[in-house]
This record gives sequence, C-alpha cells and structure tokens, in this order.
Amino acid sequence: TVDPIGAWHIDAAPPASTAPGTPDYDGTASIDLPAASATPGPETIFKAQIAILVYLTPPTTLPLQVETLAASGADFAYVSEDLSLQITF
Repeated sequence: TVDPIGAWHIDAAPPASTAPGTPDYDGTASIDLPAASATPGPETIFKAQIAILVYLTPPTTLPLQVETLAASGADFAYVSEDLSLQITF
C-alpha cells in the first residue's frame, strides 16, 4: 500500500494461455489491507500501487514479499500510479 507505505507482495505467475501464441491478459492479484482498515466502513478508501514484474529467465523461486521491487530480481517492473481503492461489501 502507499498510505501507509507497505511492502510489495508477489503473487504467483498467471497460468499460461490455453491457445499457444495468444496472449492472455486475465490474472488474479491480491492486496493486503492496512491494519487500520481491519474493520473498514463503507467509505473506507486507501491507496495502493500495482506492479507487473517481467523476468527474462523464469526464476526458480519467487519471494512472497519484498521491501523494494529491485529485491524481486525482476528484469523489468511496470508500476501503476497511486490507485485509490474503495472497500465495498
């Protein structure tokens, strides 16, 4: 999260496309809520960033969490601007 500043959590690589040579843009990502949002109200908004990590050679293992994207070992990282996320129930 951006506010408060938090670590980067790394999810598993998305599954391979079912059609060879066809890109698959669907994937699942998870975002951990800040501790202050443990019991959010309907208007709770927090800021987060999402990064897409690119590895030129598939890594044998991935860390679950890093403090900086450089520690992920990725060759490239595409990072979003701050995103305002609203929790709804």
